[in-house]
Amino acid sequence: MNKILIFLMMILSLVSCSNKSSNNDSKENTKKVIKTGAWDINPKQVNAIDDDIKTIFSNATKELLGVKRELMLYLGSQIVNGVNHAFICRSEITYPSALPYYEIIICNVSAQNEVSIVKLDKIIESSQSSVGGIVCTSSDEAKINISNSKEANDLIKIFQNAVKDISDVKYSQELYVANQVVKGNNYYFISKALSNDETVSVKLLTVNNFIESSEVIEVKNIL
Repeated sequence: MNKILIFLMMILSLVSCSNKSSNNDSKENTKKVIKTGAWDINPKQVNAIDDDIKTIFSNATKELLGVKRELMLYLGSQIVNGVNHAFICRSEITYPSALPYYEIIICNVSAQNEVSIVKLDKIIESSQSSVGGIVCTSSDEAKINISNSKEANDLIKIFQNAVKDISDVKYSQELYVANQVVKGNNYYFISKALSNDETVSVKLLTVNNFIESSEVIEVKNIL
């Protein structure tokens, strides 16, 4: 009898170990692995950005005089010569009637904790003529994911209707940055893009909305 009990306990122990090993393997397989030099894209709205990341942005841009830059979105990080951090900001040259624009800023934090700018590019800017031209949004209008206003919810619906039938990439809206009156309206969104092969990127999507129909008419790469 004792031999039977010992045998059963050994079997239960082996099954338990096997299950633990299987669970560990499953966790390891689903764990995100980021290679050196690859971007870990994980957009965060301005109200969810950690204070230390905000400080990096502030320290990097405080010496860039003549332009007011407002942090709008954190895109992610990249391990290369320290750590790179990518941001989207809304910018205006500091003179009357200046036209706003949105830009991507990539800041590097070295091993010595020195902060520098490695990339500064415009994404979209307001046209000189407002008649039929591109008009960049205000900072409040842009934050459709955290606004919870009727206007923001309507824009999210337009975006989601435009991308719902795209099969090879899953797009999610992050910021609404501009509009343009054409045949209907063009709306410009900064979007996270997840492809079928799990590649993550950041795109500028132009969505045309006419009557009750919306479609993506242009996609530009940002990061």
